[in-house]
Amino acid sequence: MGRVVDRIRNGGGKLRGQWKKQTKVQRKTLLILGVLVAVALVLSLPSAALSGDWTGLFLNLGTELGGAVVTFILIDRIVGGDEETERVKQRLNREMGSNDNGIALNALMEANEHGWLHDGTFRGMGWMEPNWQGAWLVGADLQKIGMHKGDLRDAKLVGANLQAAFLSSSDLRGAKMRGANLQGAELQWANFQGSNTDLWAAQLQGAKMWGAKMQGTILTVADLRGAELIRTDLSDTNLAGADLRGVSLQGANLKNAELAEIEGMRYEAKFDETTWLPDNTLWTPETDMGRFTNPSHPNFWRSDNSGDPSYKGLNDQ
Repeated sequence: MGRVVDRIRNGGGKLRGQWKKQTKVQRKTLLILGVLVAVALVLSLPSAALSGDWTGLFLNLGTELGGAVVTFILIDRIVGGDEETERVKQRLNREMGSNDNGIALNALMEANEHGWLHDGTFRGMGWMEPNWQGAWLVGADLQKIGMHKGDLRDAKLVGANLQAAFLSSSDLRGAKMRGANLQGAELQWANFQGSNTDLWAAQLQGAKMWGAKMQGTILTVADLRGAELIRTDLSDTNLAGADLRGVSLQGANLKNAELAEIEGMRYEAKFDETTWLPDNTLWTPETDMGRFTNPSHPNFWRSDNSGDPSYKGLNDQ
């Protein structure tokens, strides 16, 4: 008797070992098969027991099991298809992180064809130094992605959702980001500089942009409420119509920045009493912003801190 028990235990242990080796999808498939077989037995055995027709049992059981097998095959194809889809997504995620521009762009194109760039599939994904230069990402849903030192030069991100994305030290020169959602994004030390970089009407509320290079960037009508632009270089930037209420601009360089005109039309940037100015004072209705933007102003302000892009020793001597 003891040997029989030991054999049963050993057999059970082997079965458990085989079960653990199966993938989640394979386990799900086996469970479905087991349930279908059990249902076939439940439907066939009671009628045979009541009628005493055990010969007919095998005919009925065969019919039920045949139906179960057909159902199983259909379900297995669906489940197997899901597994294959997941493998494709994982492959594309790896390739999107490539620093080879061709590989990364092909992966992005394939993901776009599946609709995965717009359904949130890649939300929260992270890559180190990916090369997305010239990528077509119009309207893409890329919330909370992480991309340290990413190459996004000339990328088309019009209307893209990059809310809470981490793009620290990334290169965004020439990127087209009109109307893009960058609320709460981490953009410290990112490089936007150049008049080809377009952030017209971009949503940048609460974005962290310390030390970002934004010389000459288009920020007209952008919503920057509560953004942190500490030590950011905004020289020659067009900020006309931008909402700068609650913004932190300590140490920022506003030399030659445009604050009031868009294509010949008067459209002043908005400030309020919670806006911190480059000289570490708060804006008031009496503030003369020309002191920070106009190099010919008799009281043109320059920083004494050598770490600021507005430092007087950089290019104003």
